[in-house]
Amino acid sequence: MTEGKDAYYFSHDSNARNDLKIMKIRRTLGLEGYGIYFCLIEILRDQKDFCFQLDSLVDIAYSLGTSEEKIKTVVTAFDLFEVHENTFFSARLIRSMDKYKSLSQKRIEAGKKGGQASVKQRLSKGQSLLNDCSSIKGKKIKVKEKKLKEKIENKRFAPPTLSEVKQYVVDNNFSANADKFYKYYNEGNWTDSKGNKVRNWKQKLITWEEYDNGKDNRASKRQPVEKAKAKSGEEVRRPTTITFKD
Repeated sequence: MTEGKDAYYFSHDSNARNDLKIMKIRRTLGLEGYGIYFCLIEILRDQKDFCFQLDSLVDIAYSLGTSEEKIKTVVTAFDLFEVHENTFFSARLIRSMDKYKSLSQKRIEAGKKGGQASVKQRLSKGQSLLNDCSSIKGKKIKVKEKKLKEKIENKRFAPPTLSEVKQYVVDNNFSANADKFYKYYNEGNWTDSKGNKVRNWKQKLITWEEYDNGKDNRASKRQPVEKAKAKSGEEVRRPTTITFKD
């Protein structure tokens, strides 16, 4: 198992492809062998002791999508790994990691000394920054709340295209004028006669259809209207008077 922030680090020379042993791998197995080698290095790096079991090569081969024979060839045939009993490891990787850990420890110790020397100064600055941040945070929260509210409102309703309105009229056998409906609401920024944002344009079109048909004709149009209401997911409601804009 790996531990800590340095779990993803290991030294990789930019000219590794020109190493004689690596060139031998490339000549024998092509770039696949080159890739297998560095995959094995990464796997070893992920182990706490930088070693891996030989009897697990078949599992490595499966995970890399290659054959166990090729994995064994890279491990044993090019002097890039050392085998001890039932484990294999890279001496170069271990040397590199020892050097890295030594340097990392020195940096940690230096950081602690520097941190102790400047702690009072940071505390003083921190208090003034805290006061400033409190004010800024309050403003940011208000801005985020406003943006979130706008995002929710926009997500609730997406204005239809004229083609969508016309298709809905056809699908539900309406007699309403789709162009007139679209122009009315589009020019009004999709708000109703009371200034409220439209949340369901299909429901508005159903109400429009009922109004166009008139009270006397509403009974004969009830079936397609009821069907359209069911499709829109809205409750069946009595139409309200609509004031049309010029």
